[in-house]
Amino acid sequence: MGHKGPSGALDSYSLSEFNAIVQSGSSAIVSVDFNGIITRWNIGAERIFGFSAEEVLGENWDQLVPESRRSELRKTLDKIRRGRTVPLCESQRIRKDGKAVDVEFYIFPIIHDTTSEVIGATTITTDVSARKATESALAATAGQIQTIVHTVLDGIITIDQDGIIESINPAAEKIFQYHAHELIGCNVKILMPEPYASEHDSYLENYARTGHAKIIGIGRDVTGRRKDGTNFPMSLAVNKMQSGKGVSYVGVISDITEAKEREQLLQDQISKTRLANTNLETAITQLKDTQAQLVQSEKMAALGSLVAGLAHEINTPIGVGVTAASYLQSNSVQLSTALKNNTLKKSELTNYVELVAESADLVARNLERAATLITSFKNVAVDQTNDDYREINLNDYLLEIVNSFTPQLKKHHIHVNVDCPPHIIFTTKPGALYQVLSNLMMNANVHAYDGFDSGEINISATVDNGKIKLVVADSGKGISPENLPKLFDPFFTTNRHRGGTGLGLHISFNLVTQSLGGFISAQSELGVGTSFLITIPLKHSVDTSIPD
Repeated sequence: MGHKGPSGALDSYSLSEFNAIVQSGSSAIVSVDFNGIITRWNIGAERIFGFSAEEVLGENWDQLVPESRRSELRKTLDKIRRGRTVPLCESQRIRKDGKAVDVEFYIFPIIHDTTSEVIGATTITTDVSARKATESALAATAGQIQTIVHTVLDGIITIDQDGIIESINPAAEKIFQYHAHELIGCNVKILMPEPYASEHDSYLENYARTGHAKIIGIGRDVTGRRKDGTNFPMSLAVNKMQSGKGVSYVGVISDITEAKEREQLLQDQISKTRLANTNLETAITQLKDTQAQLVQSEKMAALGSLVAGLAHEINTPIGVGVTAASYLQSNSVQLSTALKNNTLKKSELTNYVELVAESADLVARNLERAATLITSFKNVAVDQTNDDYREINLNDYLLEIVNSFTPQLKKHHIHVNVDCPPHIIFTTKPGALYQVLSNLMMNANVHAYDGFDSGEINISATVDNGKIKLVVADSGKGISPENLPKLFDPFFTTNRHRGGTGLGLHISFNLVTQSLGGFISAQSELGVGTSFLITIPLKHSVDTSIPD
């Protein structure tokens, strides 16, 4: 690079070149004498340590060395003085701001040009703090990765490009029932059942040649083989990695035996549930059919009871009319005979005329009573066999129901009161309404006043917020608190010994909630009585005012 003169010293040009190199280097180049006094300080030293040359030239090197490391510097200088070489060293230095930095340095002797005496030392120092921090971080990361690999529940196995196992974590040992030393160095196909074991080597070769992956980078459920020869389902994810040794593969394995068993159990449960749902749908269909038959049976039973009561009730006015007509006929024959024989007296004619008037009035009144009963029966009988909607006047219809039901209640001396505004007109299913009210009245007749000489049923109706509220109340013996929650349950009855089926109130509940689109509830107190509240929606506008 330069030229030496006869004495071996660098000429002036070479010395300038050398100084330029020293000053521009990124490393710290520092010269000291054997007392540790700094004699040279380049720009690299200024950048690393933060001191300018003016601040340190002539100062002791100790200020740049941690107190705990100062003895190292003295020993190093002593080795240089005795002509010994010093290898690359690692140490710490102190910056101007007091911060410690990790460094590597070489140290060389300074030889006097004329006497060849060692007069000091030059150090070439490199700041390796960043590298040390990186190495420390990498070491920490490697430790963390190693800890993770050894503690995760998933098995982790690495193999080389020929399929030879390089490492296996404890979870994989547990999954496959091998110790690590039994597997490292073996082909990974030892962990596979046939035919996968025989195909594995060719698969790796094909992937290395074509890059076509079946599992690598994809992952799927496969079958593994334990040390005892048993096979088990496992989830496998394989990825390629590049290491200093070349291409390797890492496989992450999960034993999914329990998951598969749960999946199978779930599928079995789903199948059972579907079967149960099918059976339930069939049962519901049968129940609906049965319910429809029961409703029809209840209707026919109620109609039969109604007919029997009506027949008994009509017999009275018809009998009176027949008797009056027969008596009138007998007197007419007598009058006709007297008239033919010219024996008719004025008094007899007068009596006959009075008899005719009385008999005609008696026949008319009784026939009107019979006609009223028949009309009420006709209306409710038609409604009982017809589920269509029609418009009704609620007050009139309630009176028709009560009128048709009176013969059945009269023999028990039960009187029915109706309190309803006269102009509630709405659209509903009258047959369902009749069935509900007749069931409630019959329930009161059979249960509420059982053992009573007489009784009273009050039916009231109001309109509130677009709904009709019907209350059917009795003042009978009431229902016990333990039986009240079961009142609408099917087949619940306290009168089974007398032939009760326990279906009347259950059918009423279904008719109100399904056919009438409403709701029914009951309140009762022992010794006070029972009331049923029925709420049904209006279909037409309501006018509860009295017309002018």
